[in-house]
Amino acid sequence: MLFFECSEEAMTARIMSRGQTSGRVDDNLESAKKRFRTFREQSMPVVEIFEKEGRVKRISALPPPDEVFSGVRELFAPKEVVFVLGGPGSGKGTQCARIVEEFGFEHLSAGTRCGGDA
Repeated sequence: MLFFECSEEAMTARIMSRGQTSGRVDDNLESAKKRFRTFREQSMPVVEIFEKEGRVKRISALPPPDEVFSGVRELFAPKEVVFVLGGPGSGKGTQCARIVEEFGFEHLSAGTRCGGDA
């Protein structure tokens, strides 16, 4: 599992900045807080289980995207399935698009709903 580490403060700043141009209805402070809570309650237990099994690679999502992707590139070897997790606004979408382009993976987002992204 590839886990993007990013503080809630940094993710909040990114979401609020993105909200100025994204047109996404959930790019606001109230929605972000709910999304963080859901992430902590539902996704972090999965990270913790995989981590106990030694199957988590952590990458800091704080640097600029190109620097983050350099770290991602170093971790990748051909694999059948890679789970990518990080909190809302951690940069998962940006990095997953690059992973698809660089390594030819298929990107399936748990946040995708019928009719568009969550």
